[in-house]
Amino acid sequence: MIKRIKRYLQEVKSEWLKVSKPTYNEVWGSTSVVVVATMLVVLYLWVIDLILEQGRNLFLG
Repeated sequence: MIKRIKRYLQEVKSEWLKVSKPTYNEVWGSTSVVVVATMLVVLYLWVIDLILEQGRNLFLG
């Protein structure tokens, strides 16, 4: 049982060393894209909300 656990942990370490880890600049760039995209979606939804609110006010007074 101990041998199996030891072998498993060795295999995990071996696979972990094969993993490509992003650089600081790659993480920063990806984060920037997500933040900008989120802001654009928020702006879009805000504009749609304003338009729908104006339409509702027009019909319901």
